[in-house]
Amino acid sequence: MGSFTVEKCPQSYDEYKLTLDEQHLQKVRNELNETDENRAQSLAQMREWIAKHPHIKKCRTDSIFLLRFLRMRKFSVPMAQESLERYLTALRSFPQWFRNLDPLDGEIRLFNKAGMLTNLGRDTLGRTVVLLRARAFNPERFTSAHVVRQIMLLLETTIDEEESQINGYVVIADYEAISLKLLSVWSLTDVSNASDSLFQSFPLRIQEIHAIGVPRFLKIVSDMALSCMSEKIRNRVTVSNISRISSKVKSLLPISQSCIA
Repeated sequence: MGSFTVEKCPQSYDEYKLTLDEQHLQKVRNELNETDENRAQSLAQMREWIAKHPHIKKCRTDSIFLLRFLRMRKFSVPMAQESLERYLTALRSFPQWFRNLDPLDGEIRLFNKAGMLTNLGRDTLGRTVVLLRARAFNPERFTSAHVVRQIMLLLETTIDEEESQINGYVVIADYEAISLKLLSVWSLTDVSNASDSLFQSFPLRIQEIHAIGVPRFLKIVSDMALSCMSEKIRNRVTVSNISRISSKVKSLLPISQSCIA
């Protein structure tokens, strides 16, 4: 992960450098209300607000970080400010999930090797496709914190890519053949806090969520997770099998469909 200053009032701010191709420029104009003029103005407003905020002590102010929130909120500055507040509150409230997210950390590398969470790349619409294989989780070795930290690390290392900010994410969550032991590491409080941090506090555009093979004993947990989503995101959740996932997403699945069947 890159190194950024968290000084809320730096001596100077970086200047946004346009790297988007024409297709993405058209998309941000049409879908996110982003233009060269309001981008510069909105970034200035966000920085001034951060500098004057009495409760914000440290915060990144670089352009690509602030664009996370502006693009998520389609350049409504007040809504972007609210989202940034929620994000910073989550970072302070749950240090066990957000602090020291180092991809070279031994525990993170070990969990990553287990193969529960995989970034499959982008589909033909430019959306980042993430595969979660629940049965790869070993409840005797790992905790719920391992799961949340790995998710947050993946998001933090991809959300600064402008394509991810603009095109969003597709999630394929495979729950086939999982055991009741999986629930033993999750308290209802953990489920609620993690879901709220992910769906209410983290600035990402979720385009589709495909839940595959969800067993009945996960209903309470899944209902709680759904309750933490906005109605807009809930309407993008489908419970299905692999044959119903769009070909755009399926084309990015590893080698064969059997890996998540």
